[in-house]
Parts: sequence; C-alpha cells; structure tokens
Amino acid sequence: MECILKTSNLLKNKSNYNPSDLDTKVLVDDHNHAHALWSSIRAGTKIKGWSKEEVYNVHELIVKEMIRRGLKHKTPLLLSSRFKPAGKPKGFYIEQPPAAPKPVKPYIQLTDPQKALIMYRTKVSTEMSLSTIASEVGCSKPAVIYWQNKLGLR
Repeated sequence: MECILKTSNLLKNKSNYNPSDLDTKVLVDDHNHAHALWSSIRAGTKIKGWSKEEVYNVHELIVKEMIRRGLKHKTPLLLSSRFKPAGKPKGFYIEQPPAAPKPVKPYIQLTDPQKALIMYRTKVSTEMSLSTIASEVGCSKPAVIYWQNKLGLR
C-alpha cells in the first residue's frame, strides 16, 4: 500500500528543508506530519519519497529547532528493533519486547498455625464456606483450596 499525504512545508521541499526558517505554528504542524509519516511507515505503508531513516532524521531536525525555541518535546519516536540509527539517540525510546509473565509460585506459603486452622476448620466445621475459612485464616480462597488438597482434605 502506498500513501501520499497532503502537502505541508515538510513534504513540499524535503531536500532543502530547514526548520529554523519556519513559523512556530508551521514547525509544530510539520512535527505532527513527521509523526504521521513515522506511524504509517511503522505500520508497513510505503510513503512515496520517504524512507524510515529520512523521517527519523527530519524529526530530529524539527525537535532540535523546537527545543531551541523553548518548546517542549514530549513525543519521542518509538524505534523498532529493525531500525537503529547510527549513534545513540537522545530522548528516544527503543521498543523492548514485552516482559515475560512472572512465574507463578509453585506453592502458597502459609505458617504452620494457618495450615492447622485450615485442617481444623475443614474437618470439624464441614458447613463452613471457603470464604469464611479464608477470612479466618487470613489468606485467599485459592490458598485454602491448595492447602486442603496438599493436606489430603479434599
């Protein structure tokens, strides 16, 4: 899929683009266009006349000019692992793969008195609900079930 965006200052004259020549409103508008280009390219859309590296470099120029003018830049480009610019970009984030889920504890730890209370309430008070036992022991219902199974009470 190929996409051609409406013309902005950024898109009119890519080869001679100089953000310091622009009015602040136009500069901010071009910054938004740079993000639109970046998002499209990252989504797999081919933008006529633009590579990922060119969009990244133009964004860098715009950000430097924004900072020079005292504007705050709070929208860093997210870099995929497939594209890493030369040098270390400042103020930009490198996407990290999602963290692996934390392993579930192989058992639920309870003190000996808590285990004894589960055993007692399960054997003696057969009408007592799991919620009541859990509340009395000070643990969760899954912990009660786990220890009832572990203690051979289920």
